[in-house]
Amino acid sequence: MTVTDEERALLQARRWALALGSLCLALSVALGLLLEERSRRPPPRPVEVDDAARQAAIDAMVAATEGIMDHHTDPDVGHVLLPGLDGASFLGVPVVTDADGMREQPIARPKPAGVLRVALLGDSFLFGWRVPVEERLDRVLEDRLREALPGREVEVLALAVPSWNLRAESAWYRRQAALLQADVVFVHVCDNDLDDTADVRGFGRLATTSSQYRDRADALVWRGLPVVTLGSPEGNPLLLGLDALSLGRWADAVDDVRALVDAVAGSGGRTALLLNVNRSSSLAREHLVEPLGDVPAVWIPARFAGDGEFRMSELDPHWNPAGQRRVAELLYAALGNLDLLPGVDLPPWEPASSAWRTLHEFGEYQAERDVDPEDLLAYVEFVSEIVPHAGGFWSGAFQVYAGVDADGRLGPYVAFVLPVDDETGLVLELAGMGRADLPRVTLAVEVDGKALGAIDLRADETVRRRFQLPAGSSTRRLSVVRIVADDWIYAEDDLRHCVSSRLVRAALE
Repeated sequence: MTVTDEERALLQARRWALALGSLCLALSVALGLLLEERSRRPPPRPVEVDDAARQAAIDAMVAATEGIMDHHTDPDVGHVLLPGLDGASFLGVPVVTDADGMREQPIARPKPAGVLRVALLGDSFLFGWRVPVEERLDRVLEDRLREALPGREVEVLALAVPSWNLRAESAWYRRQAALLQADVVFVHVCDNDLDDTADVRGFGRLATTSSQYRDRADALVWRGLPVVTLGSPEGNPLLLGLDALSLGRWADAVDDVRALVDAVAGSGGRTALLLNVNRSSSLAREHLVEPLGDVPAVWIPARFAGDGEFRMSELDPHWNPAGQRRVAELLYAALGNLDLLPGVDLPPWEPASSAWRTLHEFGEYQAERDVDPEDLLAYVEFVSEIVPHAGGFWSGAFQVYAGVDADGRLGPYVAFVLPVDDETGLVLELAGMGRADLPRVTLAVEVDGKALGAIDLRADETVRRRFQLPAGSSTRRLSVVRIVADDWIYAEDDLRHCVSSRLVRAALE
């Protein structure tokens, strides 16, 4: 029989199909056997990493960082120190930290029975700025207490981190008060404690953002902003209590410290304030000490802060070793004179008695002088109009709390004060950023917490708006103007400065 070419091709195709089918069947059987075998095997064991090797890698990364700060998960705290530092140099002084991010030896939690524990809670002053740890006030006080109470186990802990404010330090302690169980907690109050606490960025350096107000990006509220950023010879009036923002910050501080006091008391301890507020002692008395009522206060007068014998330098007010020792003497006296250790009889110590007379008693007298807001307004000349201009200092710069840079660019959150007299309206003149990546932005405007309206601003336009102030909208001589943007763009080479618009003019008229 003759086979045609067409039949020959068809026969060849059938042979290939049969071969492929056989191959697929064989692969299916093999795959089934492989899966069955795999199911019989024990699950794979995770790769084991030696703990010492892991810790060595972490230690190497910590040692290579440029700063000493570490992020903290609590947004109220913001940052602590990098844990596990072992002699890292910071401002020319070696720093050793525990596993908690404190410049301390390991702390037993809960407190061992029979231990007398005093905690010093604060910021860079108690951290020991540029001071070797052995010359820090906690070590001086601890040594003296051990001499005064032979046979008693005594600990004085410096729980302090640079740039903490009252909210950060109070939150860090009170959320573990039942573990720390200090018999006495001294809370250091400084004249920058109403500022925002900064976050930490890479390599252990402080950032320009705050987890306490994360939605404001890099628009931090801090008293020194006009001096550092805007070239003003003086800081803003954050401490003066003349406007709603300032009073709100003081009220928040009272709430934060009161929560701390209650937590310490709940664990059997007592709390006292250590007030180191320079020339703002009468303000701290009126807005913090008196509202707290039953919390004892230890005062450090302004003349001590300005005394070159006790400060680091003319420009650096932090206590040098002599200043640290003098404050330790003051706290020794406070423990006895304020009955902070019931049942503990501390013997007299002449340096402590001297410190109580020259520091606390004089500081208390200084703080008891009445504060007259009219005197404060007469002392500080507030302007009714803010007109920023690039490249130099501009009038009214010291009235800015947050969110205005040296070129008049506004951040996501803006706050400044203007004096109130017979004005009935707020005038704002704002310009767009002129960039295609922010074609339009909406800016909500309020005065003293009352919403006035919003400005819709295009990138290529300048808008002038006048907002009518509600009758009786402000009961104070200063009004706080807030501007909040719904979007922003990045500026500067590092792309970390957030800007939404530009302030041309602001005035109450």
